[in-house]
Amino acid sequence: MEAAGAAKKREAKTLAAGQRRSRSIVPPALRIRVAGQAPIAATVYELERLRCNLCGEIVEAEAPGVDEEKYDATAGAMIGPLKYGSGVPFYRLEGLEESLGIPLPASTQREILEETAAVLSRS
Repeated sequence: MEAAGAAKKREAKTLAAGQRRSRSIVPPALRIRVAGQAPIAATVYELERLRCNLCGEIVEAEAPGVDEEKYDATAGAMIGPLKYGSGVPFYRLEGLEESLGIPLPASTQREILEETAAVLSRS
């Protein structure tokens, strides 16, 4: 008991002198930050179009960094689990995305899933 008291006095002197001893505590503390976002994200580009007064040809500006493919592979990877894993009907997802300003009709969701299934069945 006396040895424990001496150790506490020594620790108090060490802390008073400005020296700190630290050790890791197990398990580590967790900090979680949750952010909300739509199940499907989309970027809508409004591109300027110009018409030639002489020949009538219409020229459209190029979208910055956009592929020719309209739907990313991750769209099908998200729609599939929502529909078949969580049971969210296509029309409900359509309504949710529409309220967020993302045009994604139920028929298009079905087409995206069919294309994704075809790709997955080949691999």
